[in-house]
Amino acid sequence: MADNSENEIKKSTAQRISQSKKEVSILFTDIEDSTSYWHKHGDVGGRLMVDRHNRILFPLIKKFRGRIVKTIGDSIMAMFKQPDDALLAAIAMQQAVRKEHLEDTGFEIKIRIGIHTGEAIVEQDDVYGDVVNIAARVEEKANANEIALSSYTRKALREEGFAFARGESFIPKGKKRKMALSLCKWEDREELVKGSEGTAVIPISSTQKLEVMIYLVSFFGFTYLFFMHYLRYIISDNEYISAFILNPALVLKEYIFIPLIAAFLFTVVIYRLIKMQVVPYAVFKFLKGSFVAGIVFVILYLLLPMVPKNYLPDAHNVYYKTDHLIVKVINDNTAFYEHPSRRSKTLFRLDSGSLMLLTDVKEVKKIVWNKVLVRDKNYAWVERVIPQSIGVPSTRVTRTNSFIVYHLDIYILVFSLLGFLWGYRRFSIKPF
Repeated sequence: MADNSENEIKKSTAQRISQSKKEVSILFTDIEDSTSYWHKHGDVGGRLMVDRHNRILFPLIKKFRGRIVKTIGDSIMAMFKQPDDALLAAIAMQQAVRKEHLEDTGFEIKIRIGIHTGEAIVEQDDVYGDVVNIAARVEEKANANEIALSSYTRKALREEGFAFARGESFIPKGKKRKMALSLCKWEDREELVKGSEGTAVIPISSTQKLEVMIYLVSFFGFTYLFFMHYLRYIISDNEYISAFILNPALVLKEYIFIPLIAAFLFTVVIYRLIKMQVVPYAVFKFLKGSFVAGIVFVILYLLLPMVPKNYLPDAHNVYYKTDHLIVKVINDNTAFYEHPSRRSKTLFRLDSGSLMLLTDVKEVKKIVWNKVLVRDKNYAWVERVIPQSIGVPSTRVTRTNSFIVYHLDIYILVFSLLGFLWGYRRFSIKPF
């Protein structure tokens, strides 16, 4: 019984492995004479050299639709579906390294590259098969600044614009026949590396991409909190834009194209974030600073109001007050009328939490009515309190207040700014 189960497992596993076999092009890179570099510059200098090497080459592999399978010390193993993409990536790598040499006289890295094409077992985290072993041997046969490729890869190329020279032939391990190698003459190839990224741009790995996403989410969260609790009230002191800022839903009903454009832009931004390979260094630092500022803001916003007044005697003094009053709806399904009368036309209804800018107040038959701005030069009337009737007590439906910034709010914002500066200055790049 146990033997039957084991045979079934083997059969099922073999079937799954067979289904994962694909023809791919495997590319290996290696830094020429890296051992002496590590000896000369020490462990930190050697690791910095590998980091710089990876930041130069990784984005180029991805640019030409390659997948970084693994790094082995100072070597890279990458996989491509098309041999043309593998060779273009190799050319771009050598061009990028040459460009670094021209721009930085202290740059000492020289790389060799080998490419082989064949059938491999492609799994999620690794690639297996003879093609991998042969590709590694092809790379060993190349010298510094060279791109060597097997005869299988050369025959599989679709583009005819590549130039080659004859390379050394060798017998792969476990084989009987010699394999001919070709050397790509990449030096005169058109430039594939556009622009100079330099140190202002950080190529990012998957974990770094996740870090950027976390920083972005926290940045938008902090911006939203700051806007909702402070900025929208200050901006709304201007009648021309207050309706859109305080209650955008009413305005957007007439301008449906605005949320459609916003949704499209949001989709584009998310797509670009998923596809991003590099992040400007200053942007990374800004996002890290915003992340820290957001944490400080939330903590202080929640905790400082609990501090006894005698510890912060001037915390509740007024620092700033808006010129206009803000009407806040506190009852769901509150009606807004065309005129200060329940007999007039009901223009719309709003739920609790909705905000409007107060423009006038009128008392009609002992009922106080607030005139609020709906859109540009478009107004509505709402009661402050619904008077009592037989068996029904009076009900307050709106509250009217100024927006006030207290000294306590300034403390929160100042410490948040200090948190931003600390996060901005303390940001450090992880080795790549």
